[in-house]
Parts: sequence; C-alpha cells; structure tokens
Amino acid sequence: INSKMFFGNESLNAVLETARRENHLNFCFMVSGTRGDDGRVHSAWNHLEAFLKLIFEQLKIPPKQVRIQAILDGRDCHGESSINAIDGVGDYLNRLQELLAKHCAVECLAWVIGRNFAMDRNYHEENIRKDYLLLTKGVGQEVNGFDGVRSAISKSHSTGVEDSNIPGMVVRHAEP
Repeated sequence: INSKMFFGNESLNAVLETARRENHLNFCFMVSGTRGDDGRVHSAWNHLEAFLKLIFEQLKIPPKQVRIQAILDGRDCHGESSINAIDGVGDYLNRLQELLAKHCAVECLAWVIGRNFAMDRNYHEENIRKDYLLLTKGVGQEVNGFDGVRSAISKSHSTGVEDSNIPGMVVRHAEP
C-alpha cells in the first residue's frame, strides 16, 4: 500500500473491472485492526482504507454497485468494540461510517455479523449456514442504517452477547 503497488495489482484490478462490468461487487472484512493491539490478526484497517480508495477513487465503481459485509471481531479486541471504545480501541462502526461517508458510500453496508458465524473455525455447520443465508438470501434481522445496527448491537450487548456472537443483520438504507 505504501509503495502504491497495491493500486496497480493487475490481478486484483482485473477482478474489480469484471465486477464493475457486471454491476456488482460484494466483499466482507472484519472491523478491527487499527493499531496492532486491537485485532490486527485477521484485519488491518489500512487495507480497508486502501481497498475503498481503489474501488471508489481509482476505478470509480459507483457505490450503488457495492455491498459490504462487516464482520464484528470481539475476540482479538474487546467484546463490545463495534460500538464502544476503551483506551482508544474500538467504536469501529462509527469509524466505518465515517470512512464510507468520505466516499459517499454509507449505503454500501449491507450485512453485519459476528465473527463466530462468518469465520467459524470449529466446524459448526449451523454458524456457517447462518452466514451463507445472510449473504445469499438476506436471512437476518432487518435494521435501518448504521443507527439501526448500533441499536441492535447495543441491545445484544445488554443481554451479555459480545460482538463475536452477534447474529446476522440485513442493513436497509433510506432511499436518497
């Protein structure tokens, strides 16, 4: 990224060009990894920033063609890091909303789910199925925008559910 080689990666750009021609690009990432002690095991915030810069600024893919799944961490960083910050770690959904706003792409957030569903490493088929159905059939709690996501997560936190176990949400956005 720093050397700018990322932005000229021919294979990546070819895939993204195909996505642009086909009028849709879906991708997922884990919302954490801003400094190194906050989940930078499976995610790195600067990678997300660079990817969004590539698709929206360099390749000029319209936001209406992009749908994003945000995977909540809560294991490599504190359990409520999606909406709360402790010692400068967390509040990732607010950071994500601000980052997407820079690209006029807030409406790209389409799905939110905890990592234990989206990144199950213990072979719990029911977890993988929930993530699959969320992405392919829109099966999940429907919420309205970032505020709806934060509200649903806050409610889950109040019952003891941490980010890693947040069930899938389908994010709806008001028409512009």
